[in-house]
Amino acid sequence: YRYHKNVDGTWVTQMEATMLDGLKDERWDIVVLQEASYELGIEANFQNDNLQKLIDYVKANVNGEPEFGFNTEFTSPFVDTYTNPETAQTAVPENFVSKHEKYYNLDQQYMYECMIANTKKYICSNDTFNPQYIIPAATVMQYANNMMDMTDLDLYRDYVHASEMGRLMISYLMYCQLTGDTLDSIDDIKVNEIPQHLRHSRYTSEGALVITDAMKKVVLESVNYTLENPFTVPEAIEQEDPGADDVINVLMIGNSFCNYYPDELKAMADAAGKKLDVYNVYYGGCKLSQHYKFLKNDLPEYSFKKNGVKQKDEVTLWYCISQKNWDYISLQEGRIFLSSFSPSKSRSDWKEGPTFTSTLARKSAPSS
Repeated sequence: YRYHKNVDGTWVTQMEATMLDGLKDERWDIVVLQEASYELGIEANFQNDNLQKLIDYVKANVNGEPEFGFNTEFTSPFVDTYTNPETAQTAVPENFVSKHEKYYNLDQQYMYECMIANTKKYICSNDTFNPQYIIPAATVMQYANNMMDMTDLDLYRDYVHASEMGRLMISYLMYCQLTGDTLDSIDDIKVNEIPQHLRHSRYTSEGALVITDAMKKVVLESVNYTLENPFTVPEAIEQEDPGADDVINVLMIGNSFCNYYPDELKAMADAAGKKLDVYNVYYGGCKLSQHYKFLKNDLPEYSFKKNGVKQKDEVTLWYCISQKNWDYISLQEGRIFLSSFSPSKSRSDWKEGPTFTSTLARKSAPSS
């Protein structure tokens, strides 16, 4: 470890320190634990006793009787990094890309939702952690990313680290969480003596952080939103083409049967002058109970198509469901299982909405 310490306005760094060096150095009031952002959203990381072992070690060795907190970290900027790699100052490792594609489909909002789900399930429910000191850094960053005008502003300095502005915003959030203070305004402060290795963006000038009015607006609104809504962020508002609201969006969830005809259905709608987009997510031979298992375990077993054209392979069912506000969702049972399917048994499990089931069957048994 590197152990950074500042008690009198000056940073002191101890290289090659141990965790024990930090735990014993001061009498601590609060100890904050933090998972790596790209690991926080993977539930398997919490289905073991590693976190509890770390907590037990800290409790056994720490100087004092501190409260425990947790920092949720923040999501990775998939869109900017992968579509505009020249903007990233650090090359993106292949293993980073593959892991994020496997678990998060390179979808920033989905990654955020996974991180928050695990935080609520495994951290907020753990009596070790004081709720006041659970820092929703993921929420403040995601809110700014989704809902604020970020023109000429950067939250990230590379594929995984926050820019000076991002760190400023998280720092204000942490200050409010740890002290209980509110954030009513952003002063024209300058953070002096920023270490050389942390000067990565246009927000610094001769070692000081220059805070503009645009930055103040983003920080103030994002922090206050997060203090009120620590674990939820609306999805980004997409700018759609004029007339997009007139398009009927249909999602078909099924097996190979729903893989064959969406392109014909689209062609029929076009010929009739109807605005219809048909998306289908399928797994060959799949029955409804198997779809549910895939959904429950968040397994990337599907192919996703739009109007007969493949969009993405190896995606989860939730990824596909979350892509749009659907007008119609078609659920399809496998043909050999449909005779035993009773809607009355499961109707209460579904929200009201325009859903239906469909399948096909042979007219008669084959002769051979």
